[in-house]
Amino acid sequence: SSSQNPDHLYSAPGVYLVSLTVTSSNGCETEVTQSVTVNPLPNPDFSYTKACEGDPTQFTDLTGAGAVAWSWNFGDGNLSNQQYPSHLYAAAGPYNVILVVTDANGCTKETIQTIFVYPNATAGFTYQMSCFNSVASFTSTSSLNDPYGTTLDQHEWDFGDPASGALNFSYDVNPVHTYASPVTYTLSLSVYTSQGCATVLTQQVVVPPIPPLLVQNDTVCQGNAGMPMVTGNVLPNTTVGWFYNQQSTQPFAYGLSYATPPLNNTQVYYVAMIDAAGCISPMTPVFVVVAANPSLQIAISSTELE
Repeated sequence: SSSQNPDHLYSAPGVYLVSLTVTSSNGCETEVTQSVTVNPLPNPDFSYTKACEGDPTQFTDLTGAGAVAWSWNFGDGNLSNQQYPSHLYAAAGPYNVILVVTDANGCTKETIQTIFVYPNATAGFTYQMSCFNSVASFTSTSSLNDPYGTTLDQHEWDFGDPASGALNFSYDVNPVHTYASPVTYTLSLSVYTSQGCATVLTQQVVVPPIPPLLVQNDTVCQGNAGMPMVTGNVLPNTTVGWFYNQQSTQPFAYGLSYATPPLNNTQVYYVAMIDAAGCISPMTPVFVVVAANPSLQIAISSTELE
């Protein structure tokens, strides 16, 4: 270069000999040579953890030895000068993250990566009770709106009924569960996206009791037939069935009353409602009390006539 104060861009690091020749107005020349060291640029790089909405993203500097300063721009207006920063994004979406690294020689270089913070699904469900409030049919209303392609991947239900064993859990989208008792259960629904992001919804499921049938017991004398009756709380569109015991699944008689055969001992029967689907309501006992017949004794005495 013939410039007095030139600039020169070296294409590679190394040690270069630079010669400067100065010519005076008289044509006299003086030359000086110096070595110039061109230091290599740092090689910035980083990794990051896959993050779901609401979870912090952990960044890890991979630049290696020689770096002495780090400048992060997280792409949402937030900055950091830590080597291994963690950052919580306010919303899901793509972000352009810039890392500028400075080495001990004051050389700087930047790298840019586009990262994604994946959205969570919105978990929700409705349910309907059937079969005399013992069977709950659940319908998931969970949803996910992601323009970048994340989809709903899995449902995991915990019906809050540990007494049901393995049946307390389901991975169906719209499951059915049978509850044994009319109480309030705490159900948990976990919804997972295709990126592994989880949303957990906890909600109470109320299983209301069915009012027991009102019955009228009967009392008969030994050897006579009885007529126990159902007198109230019969739900519409149901039939009353009569059972010999609480383990029975098939009634031996139907109707609001039952004419028993002649009985010698007190007898207990069980009555329940049966709906169109064949579901049986909780059973109510009804009694026919057999009273013992009085014992009759005749005493005959003889009198001697004189």
